[in-house]
Amino acid sequence: MKQWRDSLALAAMLALLLAAVWGARPSVEQPVPAFPLSNMAEPLPARSYSPSPVFADGRTMQPPPAGTVPVDALRDATANPYAADAGAAARGEWVFRTYCATCHGPTGMGDGPVTRRGVPAPTSLKSDRVRALTDRELFELISGGRGKMPPYARMIAAEDRWKAVIEVRKLSREDAP
Repeated sequence: MKQWRDSLALAAMLALLLAAVWGARPSVEQPVPAFPLSNMAEPLPARSYSPSPVFADGRTMQPPPAGTVPVDALRDATANPYAADAGAAARGEWVFRTYCATCHGPTGMGDGPVTRRGVPAPTSLKSDRVRALTDRELFELISGGRGKMPPYARMIAAEDRWKAVIEVRKLSREDAP
């Protein structure tokens, strides 16, 4: 009798488990669209050089807004496109403190907090070797990494890497304490 009762309890638990799994399965129905008007979610294509009644100048392809920087210009630039921008310097300082100061330290001496945990000290940003690098070389170093320094291209946007170069330049010019 006890064996029969245990088998019944096991069958009930399996039935509950099966019901839970079956109820949690994804629906095979069509998903509800995010926008009720499908043409808002999927715009009609337009030919680049065709006339357009939408814009005042009648052209489909519009010029970029003033002050925009093409993506390729950031990737292919040899000089820092943000070097003269005061706002970029503040952003560069933030990027440096967030991503670089952990190893390089707040002053760039290579005495960041991780060096107290056994990580080898990185090159000081005040060294002649770093001072001799061009802005492009610093950008490539930040992007691709070198030695124990990891690449930051996937973590930091290109414009922020250029802005970090401004902070590295500032720290490399300051006198060592």
